[in-house]
Amino acid sequence: YLAALRLFGNFLNVITGDSLVVDRWIWLKKNLPKTRNGEKLLDIGCGSGAFTMEAALRGYVAIGLSWDQGNQEKAMERAEVLGISPKCSFPVFDARKLDEFPNSVETFDWVVNFENIEHIHNDRKLIGDIARILKPGGHLLLTTPYLNYFPMSMEDMGPFESIENGG
Repeated sequence: YLAALRLFGNFLNVITGDSLVVDRWIWLKKNLPKTRNGEKLLDIGCGSGAFTMEAALRGYVAIGLSWDQGNQEKAMERAEVLGISPKCSFPVFDARKLDEFPNSVETFDWVVNFENIEHIHNDRKLIGDIARILKPGGHLLLTTPYLNYFPMSMEDMGPFESIENGG
């Protein structure tokens, strides 16, 4: 995989992970401008880290948060192969505790939260935490299914868990 990653770049991370994320990757590339200013970006619920790595490739200092130790280790290894590890990191962190994230008051220029908020019971707290960590004038890129969404897989049709377990 790592040899193929060297050859095909970050898009390999997108298409070999959850195949349902390609639309979000395209949307991210359209809505996240390239920068040379070292702007800081936080990717909440980063999954495989592909979006975090895309942000680093676009010039951001990017942090991808997930509570999955294994995914975070793979993401860091992939970032090293792509030569962007100095520009991105993948701490293990629970998005529900974003208010405890160190040194994060008005810290980030951009926050990415793709298909994550629907997994958080206290979504109002998450939005408040995001508002707290964004710099004045900062940007939030957020996607989520909604009540009338089109299910793309059988799991998307329910039944849904009433506990926060990542489902």
